[in-house]
Amino acid sequence: MTLLLDCVYLLIFLLGLPYAVYKTLTSERFRAGWGERFGGVPALEPGFRIWVHCASVGEVMLVRTLVPLIEKTYPEADVVLSTNTNTGMETARKQFPGRTVFYYPLDFSPIVRKVLGRIKPSAVILVELELWPNFLACGKRSDIPIVVVNGRMTETSARGYRRLGPVARRMFTAPDHVAVQDEEYAERFERLGVPPDRLTVAGTMKYDTVATEVAPGVVEGYRDALKLSADDVVLLGGCTHPGEDEALVAYAKRNAGSGLRLVLVPRHRERADEVERLIREAGLAPVRKTAIDRGDAPADFDRERHVILVDTTGELATLYAVATVVFVGGSLIEHGGQNMIEPAALGKPVVVGPHTWNFRRTVDLLAAGQAIVEVKDADELYTVLDRLIESPERRDELGREARKLVLGAKGATERNYHAIRPILDHARDRVYSDTLDKETDG
Repeated sequence: MTLLLDCVYLLIFLLGLPYAVYKTLTSERFRAGWGERFGGVPALEPGFRIWVHCASVGEVMLVRTLVPLIEKTYPEADVVLSTNTNTGMETARKQFPGRTVFYYPLDFSPIVRKVLGRIKPSAVILVELELWPNFLACGKRSDIPIVVVNGRMTETSARGYRRLGPVARRMFTAPDHVAVQDEEYAERFERLGVPPDRLTVAGTMKYDTVATEVAPGVVEGYRDALKLSADDVVLLGGCTHPGEDEALVAYAKRNAGSGLRLVLVPRHRERADEVERLIREAGLAPVRKTAIDRGDAPADFDRERHVILVDTTGELATLYAVATVVFVGGSLIEHGGQNMIEPAALGKPVVVGPHTWNFRRTVDLLAAGQAIVEVKDADELYTVLDRLIESPERRDELGREARKLVLGAKGATERNYHAIRPILDHARDRVYSDTLDKETDG
């Protein structure tokens, strides 16, 4: 099966080579880490090592509560992390200084075998849904336990996997345990082949990683740096995508002179030039966060026609604290939505578009408690923003209920951890048993 998959991958690679060359030459995000993706990861010494794989920034932030639990139980463990994206890599290095962090290998079996031989993991933890057939097959052949935490699967993804037939069956019978967020996800994993005795419904860890308050000094520091006064009405667009930036900039232009200040945080930092250009085309003045940090920002950028463009990473969760109203991106377009838990946890009134399937459970939770506002398009977004800006009482009510619901949903990290701990115990015991056997033989 691995040989067949390698042939399929090779065909796809050859067909996509012209595009890959173009993207490599034109996109920093695309070309990052190619040496490691092809197997050039650090060669580590043998020992008890737990490899945690996080697809991107969201998953890296997710394991901030899980990794300390592992290290508390196994202080001798070497926890290493991998990611797929350059922003994930940057975030992992910032959140886990001193640990080995590398790019996840391409799913060609020779590359996977090389990486497994160099990293020498005792166990692998995959976060949410990072199942690659050759990686799973090579891991099982090397007798490396593989587990999934915070597992989730949309119906669309499940249909896609079912089309793979026996390949999917082999993939989903490979993990030693899968801890999922809810019963619906558990049912989808089980239908695809995960044995029921290897499934645990453990809840979503996302609520455990979010701050429910930010130190006043930090908030004031951001306000001073961004020249925001306590009286300013701050509309913050978090994790915005093309089409959403335009909508928020148009709203800011329409409300110029009303006291509204717009802060835009694009989902992908590489879009900063594009977003800056559209701000200028709207007749407003962009001010980049990197320019503010360097001291190069215009002296008068506290004027309402200035739009603060955040082109840094790792600051959004804290920046939400300065917002009056938050729009969470990826939802007004057909992307599936971005993480709205962070602003909700800080007690901010949150507005999202109609496309939130990536966070449907969270939206359902908040909507049931009347703690979020969903809009169907840009026109309705403008109407809702007008109402929230005019009504401090409504903003306070939304924020208060949102924070209360997030607080009540915490605790899933420990449940996920306890579901996989027997496998980690076994992996540790086997490492020390093998070491003792070698010493005895010697």
